[in-house]
Amino acid sequence: LENGVYVICKWIENKADILWGEVYYVEWSDYRVIKRLEPCDEGGQVCLISDNHEVNGRGRLRYDAVRINKEDIRRMANKPVCPC
Repeated sequence: LENGVYVICKWIENKADILWGEVYYVEWSDYRVIKRLEPCDEGGQVCLISDNHEVNGRGRLRYDAVRINKEDIRRMANKPVCPC
């Protein structure tokens, strides 16, 4: 997705309904991202993984996975269906 595009999503009320490996819109703290969600090894954490596998000049992924506590998620939505 390019910066500034709109997506149509369905809000999720229950975080227990996460389908691991699917793409979600997630809000926590001051952040708003669209990432693929995977469970982390630590209990209660979620890994937010970028589908952009671009490598920076140092040979590392430009967008590393981010680990957050599931309870820190303020709002989330799934099924981004339309980059409009």
